[in-house]
Amino acid sequence: SQSAEAQREVMPESIAADLIEISTSSASWDNFYAREPEAYRPRRYLSVEFPELMAGGAPVDSWLRWSSIQWLPLERLLIRWTWLGWLCGCRRPLLLDVGSGYGSALLPLLQRNPWLRAFAMDLSERAIKKLKSHSDFDPRRCRAQAWDITRGLPEGVEAGQADLAILVFTLSAISKDKHVNVLKTVMRGLRPGGLICFRDRAMYDLTMLRSRRRLGTSTFSRDDGTIASYFTAEEVLALAAEAGLEVFGAPEYCTVRLKNRRKGTFMHRCFIHAKLRKPFSNTAQEQWTEEGNNNKNSNSNSNAKVSPSHGMLVRRATSTRYRKVASVSIGTMLVVAVGLVLRHRVKRG
Repeated sequence: SQSAEAQREVMPESIAADLIEISTSSASWDNFYAREPEAYRPRRYLSVEFPELMAGGAPVDSWLRWSSIQWLPLERLLIRWTWLGWLCGCRRPLLLDVGSGYGSALLPLLQRNPWLRAFAMDLSERAIKKLKSHSDFDPRRCRAQAWDITRGLPEGVEAGQADLAILVFTLSAISKDKHVNVLKTVMRGLRPGGLICFRDRAMYDLTMLRSRRRLGTSTFSRDDGTIASYFTAEEVLALAAEAGLEVFGAPEYCTVRLKNRRKGTFMHRCFIHAKLRKPFSNTAQEQWTEEGNNNKNSNSNSNAKVSPSHGMLVRRATSTRYRKVASVSIGTMLVVAVGLVLRHRVKRG
């Protein structure tokens, strides 16, 4: 509103630059987590908004079309019974959680998908220590490290190693002049066709309207000592294009209406999320031209570039193994049945 805009304090550029540098430091985030140890609730909605997180990065519609058995979703078997995925020779997908905090987004995903592996990184060492001490943290499936993503990939992550990455309220806490560099760094850690699940604050969110200290066009200083930037769909598309990423579908706004029952007030939140994909190499793209054309025909109303995901390629390459698994399972059941019959006859004799 105009009244709120008039009350805002616009910082001079020199002061704003210094304040942004201080607010994005590791010490600032350590202090934040010391004051707010339970600042974020578990984000269980991510598996609903980004179902690709449950399918190893493969587009869900393509994965279901490939299975072609709606009453027997094979991806559910791989998720719930990890031994079946191992028997089929499928590689366990690796997820990068950039700006993980103490695992409010990561831990629910690991609980929901036992087939998933993860590497978590955050600027705050205090948050990483809390993540490692959590009862649901399994060091056999997840590694965590205090790291500044603006410096590049951490030592534990090789280029082209991960299948998925999540950026959940991460870019908004980083200086805007480093956003493209962060996206390029995350893209370097992904395999060709790897997916970045992006969710962050959108323009005209309630917290933006309440902010009084403006540090830039859409960047504000928060009372907790950190900064927050707000995005439009056009900005997300521009960032993805500059970083060399494909946009899988169009960025979408998500509006949430929260009610404070004690005060009887409402809060109107506005978020934005997008699916950004690392392009395939020319060889892989030519190899799967037919698959891509089929996807384009089925998604003719979408403006996104459609490419087969790495997860889809892995599953396509191992499709014949499912038949072997079925044959082995049926054979095992027959052997067990014959054994039980013989045992019963021996007892009777």
